[in-house]
Formats: sequence, structure tokens, C-alpha cells
Amino acid sequence: MADGDEGSAFRFNGNWREFAPIAFTNLLLIIVTLGIYRFWAKTRERRYLWSRTDFIGDPLEWTGTGRELFVGFVMVALLFFVPLVVLQLVVRGMMMRGEALMGGLLTAAAYGAVLYLVGFARYRGLRYRLSRTFWHGIRGGSDDAGWGYAFTALWKMVVGSLAGPAHSLVYDEPVE
Repeated sequence: MADGDEGSAFRFNGNWREFAPIAFTNLLLIIVTLGIYRFWAKTRERRYLWSRTDFIGDPLEWTGTGRELFVGFVMVALLFFVPLVVLQLVVRGMMMRGEALMGGLLTAAAYGAVLYLVGFARYRGLRYRLSRTFWHGIRGGSDDAGWGYAFTALWKMVVGSLAGPAHSLVYDEPVE
């Protein structure tokens, strides 16, 4: 390792001249395909970035594919967004029938579920990236599904949001 790199196990040895053709080609293909190529573009970028990142003197390797990312996106769209749209239509129907309390409770439950699933999605995204990263034939990853992480992220988000309004109780104006 170089003298300045003694404190870090990671070292990036790429440069913008190598990355620019990848980035510009990806941008053009994303525009031409109206965003569909984004998944394959992300794979090309990661393959370059990982191959130029050394951990303890040896490069990382990215083995993920654009198809995996695309299939994951389609699954999220079908399992998350479609039910959310249907739920919103059901809640509007309940409101029109005068069942505002039930509609409000259903909406609150849906927002809680969305916040929970955001934590779950963050964990699963990290788990996917780790499972497609190799170093010396060692694959990263986790066997944990992520439900516990999602619950922890949810309660920390709730507790963190409670601290926000307390800050507004402090008066900025001098008392006369």
C-alpha cells in the first residue's frame, strides 16, 4: 500500500476517464429506452466501480445482473404499488359513503405498513448488493430475511420524528 493508504483497508484506483464512457453510454441508453435500461446501466456501473475498488490489496467483483434488478422492480411494482393504489380507491369509496373514521384508520395503517416496508426494502437492497459482491471467492450477504431490521427501523423512525416537534417549542424571540 502507498504511504497515505495505511489507515484504510479500501482503496479506489479508477478514474473519471475510464468511467465517463460507461456513464455517457448508460445515460443515452436510458433516455432512448425511456428508463428501462436503468437496471442494466446500474449493473455496468457497479461492475466497473467494484473492479476498481481494492480491499486489502485485492479487487472486489460484482456478479449481479440487470435482469435480476428488473425482475425485483417488477415484483415490487406488483406486490406493493398495485395494492396501494387499490387501497387508496377503497378508502376514497369509504369516505364517500360516510365511513370517514374507518377510512382514516385504514389510511393510518397503510402508512405504518409503508414505513415498515421501507426499512425492509433498505435491508433487502443491502443484502442483495452484498450477496452479489465477491472478494477472493468469498460472497457477502446474510441469511436473515430482514423483518427484524424493518421493525427496528420503524420504531427508530417514530422515535426520531417525536424529537422533531419538541425543537419547535423553543422560542427564538427574546422575552420582554
